[in-house]
Amino acid sequence: MYVLLSSCGNISYGANALEEKFGVPTQWIKVSDLKEASNECRKFIDEYNLGGSEFIGGYVVEKPNADKLISVISYNGRIWDGKEYQGMYERQRVEYGRHWSNPLTLLDFNKWETFRVSRETLLKHSKYQGDWSKIIDDGWRFDRHFNKFYKIVLIEN
Repeated sequence: MYVLLSSCGNISYGANALEEKFGVPTQWIKVSDLKEASNECRKFIDEYNLGGSEFIGGYVVEKPNADKLISVISYNGRIWDGKEYQGMYERQRVEYGRHWSNPLTLLDFNKWETFRVSRETLLKHSKYQGDWSKIIDDGWRFDRHFNKFYKIVLIEN
């Protein structure tokens, strides 16, 4: 199995969150088990002095860029079940995939669209009825740079 070690810029400091942090290589590391994957993530974070907003790796898969996520290693080294994070993994493959060491061959970028809306619009929407947990559970994330919520969706033809 492999674990992805990757970074992004911290928008709190004016960096582009869709670009790698300068000087930090993105890489897939072969590991024998989840404990080793956790150790590799912590070593990577420490070596490159990454903050929590800058570490976007930790995805454990059978082979680089595999569709199915086995597990996720969080910033603190905790191991999470991959089933809960499959959607996030797929969205980040679209957002950051061009930086990951093996190019994406399974996704057609022309089929993905990013939607941005204001907090007020989402809260008023009848689907969410002012419930933040429903908004987050539905895949919306907040972009501080644009001061809007965004969601990346697959457009079916």
